[in-house]
Amino acid sequence: MKKVILLSFAVLALFAGCKKANTGGNGGNGEEPENYIPATAAVMSGSAPLTVTQNGTIELTVTLTPPDATPSIVWDPEYNTSTVWIDNATSKTATVHGLVNGVTSIRCTITNKEGDPIVLTKKLFILPEAVDLGFSSGVKWASANFGALDENAFGDYYAWGETATKEDYRLFTNSDTHYKWYDGVRFTKYTSPVNLDSEDDAVLKFYGEVGAKWKIPIAADFQELIDNSTVVKIWDPDNTSRLKALKFISSVPGYTDRFIVIPCAGPIETTVSAAASVQRAGLYCWSATVDNSDYSKAKILTLNGDNNPVVGSWARCNGLVIRPVLKP
Repeated sequence: MKKVILLSFAVLALFAGCKKANTGGNGGNGEEPENYIPATAAVMSGSAPLTVTQNGTIELTVTLTPPDATPSIVWDPEYNTSTVWIDNATSKTATVHGLVNGVTSIRCTITNKEGDPIVLTKKLFILPEAVDLGFSSGVKWASANFGALDENAFGDYYAWGETATKEDYRLFTNSDTHYKWYDGVRFTKYTSPVNLDSEDDAVLKFYGEVGAKWKIPIAADFQELIDNSTVVKIWDPDNTSRLKALKFISSVPGYTDRFIVIPCAGPIETTVSAAASVQRAGLYCWSATVDNSDYSKAKILTLNGDNNPVVGSWARCNGLVIRPVLKP
C-alpha cells in the first residue's frame, strides 16, 4: 500500500513539473508566450530622407515603447523593391544594402496581438558609387549608369532635357505625345550653345532633394575621360562581332588602378517596345551640352568607325542612357 501511495505522489509531481515547464513559452503550439508585451509607440532611426551608397549599407533601428515590448517586426522596401535588400528584416535593427541607384521607401511594420499595426516609413535614396579617376577637374564618375543595377546594365532611358522616362521617344507624334522642348514647329528651349539648366538635368533633379551634386556630365567631362584613360574594349562572348562595353582605366599617376565600365547601349528612336534589338548596338550616352552647330541635337559619348570613344551628337528627342558624374 505504501508503494502505491509513493508512486501516486511521484506521478502527480511529474505532471505538475511538466505543466510548469510549459507556462513560459509557446509549447510548440503557435500560441503567444505569457510574457507578451504590446508596443504602444515606435520610432525609426535616421533623418528623412535617408541615403545609402550603391553597394553600401545603412543600419536602421526601431525604438519601441515600452522598451521591453515584444511585437512582431518586419522591415521591407515599400516600392522599387529591387533597389535594396534587407538583412535581419524581423529584428529591431536591420541592415539595408543599396543595389540600384534610385529611390525607395523603407517600411517597418510593428504588429501586436490585437489592434492595427504601427507602420513607419522613410524615403531612402540610393546614391551612385563615386569613382575618383584622379582627373584635374575633380570630377568623379558613377560606377554604373543612372538607374542601373551594375556597370554592365543599361539603366534608364531619357530624352535630352527631360526628367522622366517614357514610352515614346519620337520628336512629335501628336499634340499629346512629343518631345518636351518641341511644339510641332520649332524647338522652344536650348537654341543657343549652352548646357542643361539644373531643373532639366534628370540626375540633379532626382538627387537634389538630398543635396547631392550628381549631374549629367557635360561634353568636356567626356573629353577629359577619353584623354586621360586607357580604353579597353570588351567584346560580347556570345557574339564576338558586338562590342559589349568600354573600360576606361585612369592613366593619371597614382590612379592607374581605378576604372569605370560603360556598357554599349544603343538609342531608342521610336518607342521602348520597338527598340529592344536596337538597344544592343553602339554606344550612346548623353552629355548635358547642346550641339552648337545643330540645336536639335546634343553632345554624346559615342564610337567612331574603329569603335574608339569620341564625343559626337544625337537627336535630343531620342532616349539615351546617362552616366552621372559628381562635381566638386
